[in-house]
Amino acid sequence: MTTGPVSKRSSIEEKRVAVPVEGMSCASCSARVEKVLGKVEGVTGASVNLAGKSAAVSFDPSRATIEDIVHTIERAGYQVPPEIIRLHLFGMSCATCAGRIEKALRKLPGVASAQVNLASELGTVAVTPGAVPVRELVRAVEKAGYRAEPAASAAEQQAELERAERLRSLRELWVLLGAAALTAPLIAPMVLHPFGIMWMPPGWIQLALAAPVQFVAGARFYRGAAAALRAGAANMDVLVALGTTAAFGLSLAMLFTGGHLYFEGAAAIITFVLFGKWLEGRAKHSTTQAIRALMSLRPDKA
Repeated sequence: MTTGPVSKRSSIEEKRVAVPVEGMSCASCSARVEKVLGKVEGVTGASVNLAGKSAAVSFDPSRATIEDIVHTIERAGYQVPPEIIRLHLFGMSCATCAGRIEKALRKLPGVASAQVNLASELGTVAVTPGAVPVRELVRAVEKAGYRAEPAASAAEQQAELERAERLRSLRELWVLLGAAALTAPLIAPMVLHPFGIMWMPPGWIQLALAAPVQFVAGARFYRGAAAALRAGAANMDVLVALGTTAAFGLSLAMLFTGGHLYFEGAAAIITFVLFGKWLEGRAKHSTTQAIRALMSLRPDKA
């Protein structure tokens, strides 16, 4: 059995990159960029998008480099803006450390500039688009004796913030539902009393139901009250913690000495305040989402 000849193009392990191009104003500009790129040895294809201000170039890495492509575009009279990569840096202790990292990054081929902020532990590196992978930058920092990782973009930070908000809202909802389930048997006698139903759970059952509401669901109020008192101020957390603790403590004493119990009052106050907090959080989240959606309409460049 015989096989046909293998084309030269299929035998080449091509690399394809998207290079940003600035300075084009019309279709003739994009055609000129395509023409000059087509003359570069090793370039097997080039397509320029005028609206997107970019050039998609396929080339043989053994015969051409990204630097050759960039230099060709610039010699044609257009600009290739550098790609900005941000890194989180760890292990720096002084300005000498920052200078050492900058020096290590600038030695890499394709790196136009590197700036390190010691205070924020962030490094900003301008590279030729597609010329330097992030892992090469990280490796260079590690060879210099430090540690680095890619810094999250603004979109990633926003996504992480929204994910954390969803988790917090879900956690608050479960706490609210748990508090409501434990509080319901405590306030049931007040709801049933107008209908002539006289029912009251035993004192120890009331204690077992009210204690998780007071000290688990209500833990946020104790934390907030402690922080406010340390600052020499008072807020709503102090009011809720003080009022419910007084009712719970008095009921606990009456449980042993005999008397009316107020466990339902303490549990109901915490549950209703948690419900109000949850509604407030939902309203804030909706407003924040609307503002973010509006801000996303803002153009990056004007």
